[in-house]
Amino acid sequence: MWIWAGFGDAVDLTGQAQNAVRASGLSAGLATVFISGSTAGITAIEYESGVIADL
Repeated sequence: MWIWAGFGDAVDLTGQAQNAVRASGLSAGLATVFISGSTAGITAIEYESGVIADL
């Protein structure tokens, strides 16, 4: 799964991760979300209105 975004974009991966887990057929375990790149990052935040502006 590839998601391209511009400089400094925040992308909600929740739906894609849920679909990948559902498609796997597994009912228990852990899912790992990985990104390769020296300037990329993944973080978990609780969404609330205005949160992106705060970043």
